[in-house]
Amino acid sequence: LQGGKAVLKDANFEDGTIEVDMAAPRQRAFMGACFRVFDDMEEDFYLRPHKSGLADASQYMPTFGVSGTWQLFSGQGFTAAVEIPLEHWIHVTIVVEALQARAYLDHAKNPVLVVPQLKLGYARGGVGVWATPGGAHFSNFYYRPADRKPKHRIPGFVPPPGVIARWELSQMFDAASRESERY
Repeated sequence: LQGGKAVLKDANFEDGTIEVDMAAPRQRAFMGACFRVFDDMEEDFYLRPHKSGLADASQYMPTFGVSGTWQLFSGQGFTAAVEIPLEHWIHVTIVVEALQARAYLDHAKNPVLVVPQLKLGYARGGVGVWATPGGAHFSNFYYRPADRKPKHRIPGFVPPPGVIARWELSQMFDAASRESERY
């Protein structure tokens, strides 16, 4: 994938496991998996190969209205240090349960990143992979919905406090010709 996203939109994924093999090229690029993709929103786990070994080599971020939020969500529960070899397959497993997710690399027993609270709430939607220009290689993509449905669910998307998740733009107008106090 030389940039962009490939999503199985009819997956209707809520909870379960996503597995994919990823390989980073030598040039700078980002590569990741997305889940609960709906209405231009999604949950993302991704790798930054050029930051291999650093505290933000792997990251979780929610995407609201096609705007990535990596700047807002960093540190414990959002980023983690991992070694990312170039031009080498890395097996990524993401386990999603209710409002939590765990990401594992290369079949490790312990997760590299634990997300204690997914920011899109109890959403469901497509699953897929994505890469920035510079690209990445993907293989063996697989997802498995959870065997059981959780008992307690809050329907729909509830944005976290302070996040403007939906907006509209008005038609352009001359602000000088309007009553500024009114607006």
